[in-house]
Order: sequence, then C-alpha cells, then structure tokens
Amino acid sequence: MSFSVTDLLALPVMDDARIEILAGHDLDARQVRWIHTSEIYDIAPLLQGGEVLMTTGLGLVGNTPDVLAEYVRALARREVAALFLELGRTFPTVPAAMLAAAQDADLPLVALHGVVPFIQVTEIVLPLLLEVERGQLARTRMATQELHGALLAGAGLSALMMLTEKLCGGPAGLFDAQRTLVAGSGVELDGGVRQHVSTGTGSA
Repeated sequence: MSFSVTDLLALPVMDDARIEILAGHDLDARQVRWIHTSEIYDIAPLLQGGEVLMTTGLGLVGNTPDVLAEYVRALARREVAALFLELGRTFPTVPAAMLAAAQDADLPLVALHGVVPFIQVTEIVLPLLLEVERGQLARTRMATQELHGALLAGAGLSALMMLTEKLCGGPAGLFDAQRTLVAGSGVELDGGVRQHVSTGTGSA
C-alpha cells in the first residue's frame, strides 16, 4: 500500500481546488512521504524528498525569472513529490520561468485555481500517510519473521530466493562479488532494487 500524488489529488478535500496539472507525468508513481506548507524561498534545503510542497508563492514575489526557475530546480534536486501553487492571492498565473523549469525537471507542478485551506489538506493527509507507514512496517515485520523462520529451518539459497520473490511480489536474485547470479532467476543485477549482503568474508 502506498500514497501517491494521484491519490492526494483525488481526495474530496481537493474538490474545490480546481486543479490544473501543468508539469510532470506518472503522478500515480510519485509516492508522497509527507505534505508540507511553506512560503519561504529557501525551503529546499529543509526538505528530505517525497514531500508535496503547498504554497501561495508569497516568498517568491519580486524575484527574477532566474530565481524563480532555481526555486523549482532546487525542489527537483531534493526529489520532492510535487509542487502545488495556489493562484490568485500572489500570482494570477504560474510564472513562465517556474513552469519551464518544472517541465525541464519533470517535477509535478499543480496549479490550484480555487482556495483550499492548506491546514484542512494536511489534517486529512497526514493521518493517511501515517497509516500507510504503519502498514509498511507491519509487512516488513511479517517478511522478516518468515525469512528468519526459513533460515532457522535450514532453507537453502534457492528456497530463500523463492520466498523472497513471494514476499516482494517479483523476481529476486542473489549475486556474488563477481556479479554472477548465485540463486534466483529472471532478474538482472542492474535492474530493480539492490541490497548488499554481508557474508562475513566479503559481500554479495
């Protein structure tokens, strides 16, 4: 279970926002880790990635196009999930420099043409995110217990890879230091998620 930008936009609290998606694609693949509101310009260093940033742009007023573009690029470098800009109070339209920078960086930029109190959005979304996190932790504990049980039962590498595939819902493989597939099938080292495993004498 996860929570994406698409899920956020579909919430009833966003119905009055009159949403316009101006940049970014695959919003259902943009996972939301947190939701944050800020009106300061230099917010990017305070973010950790995965946030949806909601702003009216008050801290951007009077800045040059280059500065506005750098604001967006900095958010993209921090890998925020999306930037929501409420129009009307500060900007009547999205500044062209911000739009171009978002499109170049493939950063989801969502214009909110209607007023939606940001506090209402955060009050609804944050409990949902915490519920997602609790679900992920529960699944991690279950997977750990199953893998530990298999190890204690003396399962070999092939059996462990089969169990890993079942738990992950996709192919899994174990590679040695020479990048040779030791166990598993239908997986390449350069694809998917990689995790180094300590063996006591090196890593695989």
